[in-house]
Amino acid sequence: MTFAMRCNFIFAVFSIFLLASCHGANRKIEEAFNLAGDNRAELERVIEYYADDPLKLSAAEFLISNMPGHYSYLDTATVNRYYDEIDWALDSLSGSPRKVIADRINILAEKYNMANQPIVEDVKIIKAEYLIRNIDEAFDQWQCGNWARHLTFDEFCEYLLPYKVEEMQPLDDWRNRYGNFHADSLYELDYCDMFRRSSYSAAVRLNRNLSEVIKPFSWNVLNCPPKRIETLFSIPFGRCDDYAWMTAAIFRSVGIPVTVDVVPHWAYRSLGHRGNAVIAPTGKPMMFSGMSSGPEHSHHVDERIAKMFRVSYARNEEIEKLHEEESYIPDVFKSVFLRDVTDQYIAVADVEIPLDKRHGGYVYLCVYGDNDWTPVDFVKAKGGEASFHDIGKDVMYIIARYDRNGAMETLTEPFVIGPEGNINYIMSDTSDCQSVTLYRKYPVIEYVHKYAKLINEGEFEASDDPDFKNAVSVHKITDGAAVGHKITLPDSIKPYRYWRYIQRHRNAHCNMGEIFFFGEEGNRLKGAVIGTKGHRTIYEGQTCDKLFDNDLLTSFNSPNPNGDWGGMDFGKPVKVSKIIFYGRGDGNTVEIGDRYELFFWQSGCWHSLGRQEANDVSLTYDNVPKNALLLLRDLTKGKDERIFTIEETGRQQWW
Repeated sequence: MTFAMRCNFIFAVFSIFLLASCHGANRKIEEAFNLAGDNRAELERVIEYYADDPLKLSAAEFLISNMPGHYSYLDTATVNRYYDEIDWALDSLSGSPRKVIADRINILAEKYNMANQPIVEDVKIIKAEYLIRNIDEAFDQWQCGNWARHLTFDEFCEYLLPYKVEEMQPLDDWRNRYGNFHADSLYELDYCDMFRRSSYSAAVRLNRNLSEVIKPFSWNVLNCPPKRIETLFSIPFGRCDDYAWMTAAIFRSVGIPVTVDVVPHWAYRSLGHRGNAVIAPTGKPMMFSGMSSGPEHSHHVDERIAKMFRVSYARNEEIEKLHEEESYIPDVFKSVFLRDVTDQYIAVADVEIPLDKRHGGYVYLCVYGDNDWTPVDFVKAKGGEASFHDIGKDVMYIIARYDRNGAMETLTEPFVIGPEGNINYIMSDTSDCQSVTLYRKYPVIEYVHKYAKLINEGEFEASDDPDFKNAVSVHKITDGAAVGHKITLPDSIKPYRYWRYIQRHRNAHCNMGEIFFFGEEGNRLKGAVIGTKGHRTIYEGQTCDKLFDNDLLTSFNSPNPNGDWGGMDFGKPVKVSKIIFYGRGDGNTVEIGDRYELFFWQSGCWHSLGRQEANDVSLTYDNVPKNALLLLRDLTKGKDERIFTIEETGRQQWW
């Protein structure tokens, strides 16, 4: 083939591709026009308005072609009255307890029947003037502002152009309302050549300012949270979702490209996460928690992640196909406005999972979620194989599918993706069992470790004097692990009337969860609670009597950083043979008196290894299959539980 022939061939292929792309875009726009009904003329006016400006025309076509599926309230007058009444209530209830405010807002939501307010697709109601104004303002931010010039056109279309950031957000003048938010502070960055066009530096500065105005308090109690930004802004509590959306709206209003990114479920503990990310000048997203932990801080770097998605304005065609072809859709994929961004955050792997050839159609990649397998990705299986792309490593997965009624069927044994992308199946060996000792049913999360470790270097003392003159130290704690602790006292320690726990060596405020004293016969000793009076100012009710209230979820938080104590007056000298204690924690340690059941996974379901009532700070099972995936359940109380395997050292490895 000659050079000229090759050029003609390449041009022909490019022309076909361009025509196909234009045809696809035109088809989507025509679909939007048809869905608009009586509002079609408004959308056509926008296209006509930008006929001589190709770039803005492309932006308008992007918005209109992806508008179907985006919704607003139909009766805006009623909804705005609801928001106005919330504003008035917040003014009148300023300084009131959060519950009082929440109750008033819920009463207003019922008054205006917000749960049943009709909704309508934006394509049927949006006005040309509103869309044109938003497009022009977004272009000014992109082309003339400081914080978004590094964005490609496609990035601009997602991160600045959209006329709203959340479904049901009023189609109002939100950009201008917050466009000058802390403008002076951001303007100072112009004095530094390194910062003057840095979206990252601007995001750090603005988030610090926001955190001074709003103190996020996570509390999901509103039946119908408002969607108007300024109303939401004034409520002294909210959901993580609310803070993420508010942050995105405020940052975009000043031209900083900020997204809402979603972890559908953490890979080794309950729940997922919805936060923000600023698109830095490098093009890398820097995740943060809006109004609290800014992008300058490491954000969840120790979390294991299976998949990460970005809330998008454009529809995800793969999710659309899933909706078209499947009768049941898991909650995580109910929205078609998601885009996979996992590879922007973590090292990922592509894996091909062999399946029975009978298992065609859509299958789901699952992690263990809130007490069950939870999907985080999907593919259409072909030829007895499921090919998943960009999934997190060092994560326990299983493949499953759903029937039309939403019943799940697992299709593989659990497996872990190793550092090289290798697949390691977890296959229980029931022919070879081992003895295991368990201390917890759920992993130790950061906040648990933060408080539990405060018992380290604390001491137990005994005396016959109520002021503990000449006190005898019977034990010094050298282990701050978030488990139950048991110490057996030597016979050489004689009976004493007064026994206490004291913490002298740390800024610990004598944090301790629960203490049990036992006599020579193994009986629990009870007496009168004694100790430092009061509690730390911000921890009302956390007095020393909480050390002996049989509740691991309460604790002593003393008024002074060091030297405070709590203990028992037994009325007479008593011989203590054993002390059991729990640091301040989450209630997921093995607790004496609770009834537990241990399970192992095999062939698509959990199999019981027996029930036990805990009579110690740990449980021992002698019949555990090697290489088993395990689950410990507290049958008495609580809901947190997590899958684990047993390391060679005998320690629980959580997944």
